[in-house]
Amino acid sequence: MHTAEQMHRQDLERLRALRYMDDDFSCTDPDDMNYDELVKRARYFKQDEEGVRQMCKMLEDMRNEKEKEVRIDNARCMVEDGELSIDKIALYSGLPIDEVKKLAEPVMV
Repeated sequence: MHTAEQMHRQDLERLRALRYMDDDFSCTDPDDMNYDELVKRARYFKQDEEGVRQMCKMLEDMRNEKEKEVRIDNARCMVEDGELSIDKIALYSGLPIDEVKKLAEPVMV
């Protein structure tokens, strides 16, 4: 059975570990990090040629995904507004006409 003091000590150790991990996540230089596994991964993604390539690809994919989400949201707003034709919405949003038609289906019913 743990005493209250032992439990308090364990809680403090956990909090300290979380603080160090949080510090590691905000570090830009792997040499300033505390946890070896995070240091290895940070070095890989920041200093290794293949890791840098992978990180760039992931960031590009995320940017493209967000850009598409914004275009879909904008097209959905235009469809709901009802002022523009499907063709114009496709043109202005950069989405394929078929995709705009799918967005319009619930509104057109």
